[in-house]
This record gives sequence, C-alpha cells and structure tokens, in this order.
Amino acid sequence: MSIGDFKILELATERGSRVYNTTGTAFIALGGEPIAHALNTNVVQYVTNNFGNIGTDYLAGIILTGTQAEIGELYPAQSTGVYGVRVLPLNNEVTYLANPTSTTAYATQALYNAMVGSSVLIQTTVTSVNGVSGTAYTVGNTTGTAYGVVIMPLDVVAYPGKVAVAFRKQLSDLN
Repeated sequence: MSIGDFKILELATERGSRVYNTTGTAFIALGGEPIAHALNTNVVQYVTNNFGNIGTDYLAGIILTGTQAEIGELYPAQSTGVYGVRVLPLNNEVTYLANPTSTTAYATQALYNAMVGSSVLIQTTVTSVNGVSGTAYTVGNTTGTAYGVVIMPLDVVAYPGKVAVAFRKQLSDLN
C-alpha cells in the first residue's frame, strides 16, 4: 500500500476522470491504485490477487485521488453515506510504471526483454506503511493467454526495479 503503486509512464491521449461510488465509509483507497468495477453498477471494489483475467475481471481504471480517509474530503456519491473515488478510466493506449512482484524476474535487460509482450496478472500483498495496514499492487511474471496485463518495453537501467505495463481493452469496464 503506497501512493503511486501504478504511475502513468506514457500518456497517449488525455481522457476525463470519473467518480465512482465505493462500498461504504470503511473503504480506503490511495491514488495510483488499480480499482475493479462490477459491471452494471456504479460501485468500485478492491483489486484482488491474481487479477486481470479477461472475461471475468474488469478495471474501472487507476485511482487519481483517494477516498475521504486518504485526503480528508468527500466526493459526491449517488448514495447517502457512501464515499466516491476519482478514477482515470482504463485506456489501453496508456503505459503504466509499476513494481514487479519478483524483481529478479525483470532484473536484467535480457530478462526484461524476454517478458515484453507477455500477458500477466496483478498480484496483491498485504503490507503496512507507518503502522497502517493495506494492499500493495504488483505485476506478476507468470504468463497466460487469457491474462490482460501486458508487459511493455522499458529501459531497466533508467527504471531499475520497475516494470512497464498496459492493460488490454478487454479488461475495461466499458469494453
């Protein structure tokens, strides 16, 4: 759990953000975290471990600013007592910079290049920052044809310990 688990590396087009409802007042989300969306609702939910399966997992996008617990303000929501969260919608033309689950899998340029174009999943890890428990989101290295997180080219010398990813449009809640 940290602000900026996913950061925009290359922005192909500028799109407006949207505010989604959360599951209630105990929902805590930080800017930079990926956020899942149940279809046919206006409610977002946490991304779970091994997230990114095409046809079953859907992303609303990446959180721009967190819920009230993070930033101390209440976004307007559609229901009383429910907080909102501002999300940059999923866009398969955007490349994001994230942390890998295994730094050794992407440690050298040759290892990294061997993964470019591969489809992987988002992994979650329970972590604690300054005594606050939360979830860290990382990019795995197990590949699969039905996975929707794609490894993109990156200079590992310029971005050590990072991985560049794009999301297949099939993961979009609006696809």
